[in-house]
Amino acid sequence: MFVGQSDWTRPAATVTKSVVQKTAT
Repeated sequence: MFVGQSDWTRPAATVTKSVVQKTAT
């Protein structure tokens, strides 16, 4: 379905980590 899944997975993981850190802090 998605072309270049790695391109989506990598930034998504980074954004998720940032959001989690903000929420956790």
